[in-house]
Amino acid sequence: MINEINWRRLLYTVTGLVIIVVLVVASFVIPSVKVDTSPMSTPESAANGLWVFVLLHLIIVAILFWAIRINKQFGRVKKGNLITVGVILVLLSLMFIDGAAAFAGHTDPVMSGVSTAMFICVGFDFIAGILAITVSFLRNPTQPKIK
Repeated sequence: MINEINWRRLLYTVTGLVIIVVLVVASFVIPSVKVDTSPMSTPESAANGLWVFVLLHLIIVAILFWAIRINKQFGRVKKGNLITVGVILVLLSLMFIDGAAAFAGHTDPVMSGVSTAMFICVGFDFIAGILAITVSFLRNPTQPKIK
């Protein structure tokens, strides 16, 4: 068991990793995918799918902020919320790896960079998901609340 300050730091780390994924996908991956000129590409539908991916991550960030805020006010966060967020992040990372692998086969250097960025986002999502699940089990409910 860890103390509350370290527990909060781990929760901040999870939130930060998810925010980094949102920023990378929204600022680099989506604009690069929109200008993809490969013969079999469908840039508009790929960009729409990536925006859904970003929206799901923003919902997860909101849930994590809510968990941090509830913890600061009342000292209790339900384990189920963090476990659900962790499982969703792991599943999103496994789904996103398909798109990263698809862009890995392109000969265009820009798409190679997109693939690398997507693989980094997959790693961040996976780490954040495992960390969220781990954080939910590390808290000692009998510890006094620290403000």
